[in-house]
Amino acid sequence: MFYAAVNDTGADWLKDRLVKDVNPGLFFQFRTAGQEFKIIDDQAQRPVFVRYGKSAKWLDELRKIGPTRQNMRALQRYVVNLSKTTFDRVFVDGLLEEVWPEYWSWARKYDPVIGLDIFGGGWTPEDLMQ
Repeated sequence: MFYAAVNDTGADWLKDRLVKDVNPGLFFQFRTAGQEFKIIDDQAQRPVFVRYGKSAKWLDELRKIGPTRQNMRALQRYVVNLSKTTFDRVFVDGLLEEVWPEYWSWARKYDPVIGLDIFGGGWTPEDLMQ
């Protein structure tokens, strides 16, 4: 079965925005579009920073002064998204560190080949199949 046959691809929404909000400069409201059109439900995922590359510098700054435009932009490349279920489990297992309220980092080493080693916490494959 094709995706478009069972799901909304957003084509009507996009066409409506492009036609309805047309202005003389043909400026598209990307911020509005990004806030309104979600391919992935943000509520089902939680972002987590990983310690990799130069992220330590930016995580230290976040820890000291909180989120700024500069450190958030720098940390974008060091974010992985965990499902809410996975986030809750690794939180309980003590695998996350709260760097600033509502900003979390992975407490273990990040592997550039396999990513987060969530199996290191002792999860069975059955636990991960939800």
